Amino acid sequence: MGKPTTQLRVLAIAGALSMCMSACAAEDEGAGGAGGAQSTGGTLASGGSGGAGGASGAAGVGGSGGAGGSGGNATAGAGGMGAGGGGAGGMSSGGSGGNTGPLPASCAEAASAYTIATSLFDASLVPAAPASSWGGGTPRTPVAIDAASGAIYVGFTREAAGAHSVVIAREGAAAADVIEIPEATIGGVAATNDGVAALLFDPNPSTDDRVWAAVARFGAEGNELFKTDLFRSPNLEDEGTKGAPTTARFGYIADSDQLVAYFGHTQRYDDGVRHQGGYLATLDVSGTQDLRNGWFGSHNLDQRMLIDGDKVAVLGLGDAYPKGIFFSFIEEPRTNVIYSLAADGVGTTNGQLGGILDMGDSYLAPFITNRSVAQDLDAGTWPDIDETISMQIRDAAAAGTDIGLLPIPKSAIPDSDVTPIWLTLEVTSGARLGSLKSARYGSGEMILLAWSETTGDRRNEVSSYFTMIVDAEGAVCQPKTPLEAAHAFTDGDDLVRHEDGRIVWANVTIDRVQLVMLTP
Repeated sequence: MGKPTTQLRVLAIAGALSMCMSACAAEDEGAGGAGGAQSTGGTLASGGSGGAGGASGAAGVGGSGGAGGSGGNATAGAGGMGAGGGGAGGMSSGGSGGNTGPLPASCAEAASAYTIATSLFDASLVPAAPASSWGGGTPRTPVAIDAASGAIYVGFTREAAGAHSVVIAREGAAAADVIEIPEATIGGVAATNDGVAALLFDPNPSTDDRVWAAVARFGAEGNELFKTDLFRSPNLEDEGTKGAPTTARFGYIADSDQLVAYFGHTQRYDDGVRHQGGYLATLDVSGTQDLRNGWFGSHNLDQRMLIDGDKVAVLGLGDAYPKGIFFSFIEEPRTNVIYSLAADGVGTTNGQLGGILDMGDSYLAPFITNRSVAQDLDAGTWPDIDETISMQIRDAAAAGTDIGLLPIPKSAIPDSDVTPIWLTLEVTSGARLGSLKSARYGSGEMILLAWSETTGDRRNEVSSYFTMIVDAEGAVCQPKTPLEAAHAFTDGDDLVRHEDGRIVWANVTIDRVQLVMLTP
């Protein structure tokens, strides 16, 4: 059950920040040609580097110059893709363009530089400030992609006149066409076979005091199909009441037309305090909830999810019951530890999750840890915690130094620790690793890893962002590469792979939601 959340000490993923929490534990189409030379009416995408191809011709004709620019945009009316083609990652005003060439199929091919294009959403859709959490990062701008149409959706919390609402916006759509759910904050977004859905949380800015979580599903025209409360508590004092939903993952099982919600929350127990654990549920097409596990790991500091056909694989990060990274399928959810980590039982584990990747006959789970301390370091069991050892674990966890890949067979869940593949990584001197993300890259068995490196003390932190491409064995295909701050990723959301091979995420820049699209 774990320690009461009144005294939890936490590792905040973004800045690896430990802090004491109170009460409930917080919680055109460029018609072708060079990206360097504008086509008629066009502009360069912020990620465009420009090429050497020819200028575009008349609308719909395109220039004759070869591959085109790396990320050029053009306004509507410049016609379709010309013979020379838009550049890789280029996009028209109506939406993002797909990959125009073959994806890298080998580690050698993946060594070539990727390109990045961006798309800003309407300035009237001002996103709210992110909520704080005592576990991993909370959702802020999660992305979902319709596999059939390629449409890209972003969910986020909007703040207007002091009120919060959840917005689901499709790239290229007008601001008037967004779906908006009043009096809610975002927990996740998913594209379904007939529209979109969202995981919703109580908008109370104090995450400790949130009393409900829900799922809403919408049709293709934005009509609400159902809205189901996962729980709604009258208060947070009565035994059994649930609250404080924070970190989360949300997905859609196309094979069975079900939605999956997985998040951290609190519950009041008979000892008179609120404890923290995982919540795992599915919802069918009618909105009926099937609670797969209402207390999945305690504490469940952070979560990841992968939809693999009719299977749903989940990861959790535990600090007490259990300690370490645990893995399961939701059909029979169990907290099977696949890699033990030093944990103090009061809110800190020496690790951070970086996703789950489908590699064909197995999964890979990237993670961050600090190998300077033994992973069997034991601070005791609450309330008898050795404060000296607990502090040692917290200090190590707040200064992640290593990235590993955990191979997980699909045939059977490991019943003991798997052996990590450790990556060779040149970390900036004195930097702390955080915000690890991952996605399949190209058409071979390559992986894009992205992370932050933070230097400075709590009041003067500076974060830089990097990528690296490796293969399934950890060999480096493309070395550590700086990522512009404008292309940074949020702590609580994942990178999402498009059907055309692009890797997509969203962030907030100058109070606007921005879509970032990386093309191999």
